[in-house]
Amino acid sequence: MAETLEAVKDIFEGSKYAGIACAMKNAGVGVGLPDFGRAVLKVVDGKLHIRSGASSIGQGLGTVLVQVTAEATGLRRDQIVYEAANTINAPDSGTTSGSRQTLITGEAVRRACERFREDAKQHSLQELEGKEYYGEYLAKTDRLGADVPNPVSHVAYGYATQVCALNEEGRIEKSQLHTMLEKRSIRCR
Repeated sequence: MAETLEAVKDIFEGSKYAGIACAMKNAGVGVGLPDFGRAVLKVVDGKLHIRSGASSIGQGLGTVLVQVTAEATGLRRDQIVYEAANTINAPDSGTTSGSRQTLITGEAVRRACERFREDAKQHSLQELEGKEYYGEYLAKTDRLGADVPNPVSHVAYGYATQVCALNEEGRIEKSQLHTMLEKRSIRCR
């Protein structure tokens, strides 16, 4: 939070009329509760299908998982299929919130992509037909009150500070937003 405040300090201090708004958001369930993200990538009809039991409740999870897959594999968008969440052919990824699924299941998908990439070095999508790649990520955290040095309550935090300076007429003269994402010490399983 201090870094975001420092980033807008000059505008705030140099303005006669200014206001600041700050926010912080954690990601994941945290506080020592099991927090798994899981996904399977499967090659079907020459395309890489993303399957996860992580439900999308309007936060754009499908878009995020497609973007992660495209970036991690180098595949074009038309080579990737996002399948809506189900538990018939997809692993459970726990409860849904926008930040949790983006981080936790996004990381599980990225890990599955690493496995796919190894095979894709030697084989085309058509040659990998029917092959599955599993990814899992545990966002390990410490329970509240844990007697450990530097306990980790959540694996990531987002911070933002917005400053708005007004002129003598009360109209916006200058506005600046500074954001930051901090990944805590992530312990992998």
